[in-house]
Amino acid sequence: MTSRGPDGDWRALWRREHKHVEVAAAALAVLPGDPLSVVVTEAWAFDGVFAGDNTKVYRLADGAAESDWIMSEQSFDTPRVETARVGDGHVCVVNTGRGVVCFPPTPVTSDVQWALDPEAGGNTLGGVSRDALDLVVGRRGDRSLVVAAWDLLDGTGPYVQAFDLISGAPVARPWRLPASRAGDWRLGRRDGRPVAAAVDGALLHVRCAVTGAPQALIRLPTPPVGVLAVDDRAGPTLILLGAPTGVVCYDLAAEAVHRPQLSGYHGKRVGARLGRWRGRPVAAVLTDSGLSLYDLSASPGRGHHLDVRATVHDVAFTEHGRMAVATSVGPMLIEM
Repeated sequence: MTSRGPDGDWRALWRREHKHVEVAAAALAVLPGDPLSVVVTEAWAFDGVFAGDNTKVYRLADGAAESDWIMSEQSFDTPRVETARVGDGHVCVVNTGRGVVCFPPTPVTSDVQWALDPEAGGNTLGGVSRDALDLVVGRRGDRSLVVAAWDLLDGTGPYVQAFDLISGAPVARPWRLPASRAGDWRLGRRDGRPVAAAVDGALLHVRCAVTGAPQALIRLPTPPVGVLAVDDRAGPTLILLGAPTGVVCYDLAAEAVHRPQLSGYHGKRVGARLGRWRGRPVAAVLTDSGLSLYDLSASPGRGHHLDVRATVHDVAFTEHGRMAVATSVGPMLIEM
């Protein structure tokens, strides 16, 4: 498959399409090493009915499968995956239908290092779901942490708790995020530290994801539709906020809109991601037909749409202008 991109042609270096199943939701992350790999976790559906969740590791260069984990047959809607360096290797933290699990340093095996227990560690907030709504890996001081958020079964809002990345032991008491609707909040990173961003009308709340302590309270010009991403991978810590006709990019350090609204993408918006592509800060708006890429360092303009002929659930930016993409038919690697 070849099409036009922001700097000329783009092409799919490889594409792994699943037969007889639809990928209802997915997430991916690049796993550093030699060679580079990509970890892809997917929620599968068959004829619209949940069929199970599956996590695979593919070699980035050619898409060859390196590991294959069938996680569970329990329904869930929010696949998440993060990778982090541990000693001389890396770990993968994955949200699955049976909970959040951590796989040991590379070379990756199917042995689970730990599984988070959302009802341990001083939980006084009530029962929670096993699978998480969101998770993020970051640092606090010299300690690597994973922060996850779960549904409270009484419907009073997301429950957030931080755990040690190495042992999975809780490192702080849980706290309740002041947001009740899905899409009104996300976990992310601010200068490498885990944070939570939530909107309430025109108010944007930013809190330490470990303790729940407020970091910023910002009144936005207009109420956003929801929080799509909060991340420091593009350079400065940016928050992508949904709007009726586009995506607002907000600079958290400057407490100001980073640039005019990202608009002109094709199809229905599914999500958005931040990162660096060819050394430039970019935002990708994910849609039900592909993704639109916006250069955040350039003059405002329309995004460059890549029609991959499938819904895009997630994207990770890699070396040499390549992007690993999780779609509704399976993962692929794009080069521009």
